[in-house]
Amino acid sequence: MPKETDEEFEAWFLPYIQEEYRVQPRPSLTFGIDFDQTFSSDPELFHLILDGILARGHKAVIVTSRAGMRGDVLEIEYVTKKRLPIVFAFGGFKETAAEAHGYKIDVWMDDNPHHIIDPKNMRDPI
Repeated sequence: MPKETDEEFEAWFLPYIQEEYRVQPRPSLTFGIDFDQTFSSDPELFHLILDGILARGHKAVIVTSRAGMRGDVLEIEYVTKKRLPIVFAFGGFKETAAEAHGYKIDVWMDDNPHHIIDPKNMRDPI
């Protein structure tokens, strides 16, 4: 029920927010992180983000459009310090490649989201 003032609305709605976000066990999430122009854009920052992801009991995997040539593997392992498994999508859709390797990605971090999901497979087409 809408309230007249901001203070009334906050007093009415805040308990719902507090209940939703209270500290509680959360399901384990799997993060799919792109490499080029994402992890590689600021590796130091992404290692801090990865520390938080792993500390909360979640998983992460690099999912890249690259083809997986030896140089690709060496570069990605060097920058990520071999902390993450790597899935190569070979220019295809990243969701398809991740699933083919047994990963169900819950959260994507990618500078080009149109490379993630084949539009034909979208659950909620834009």
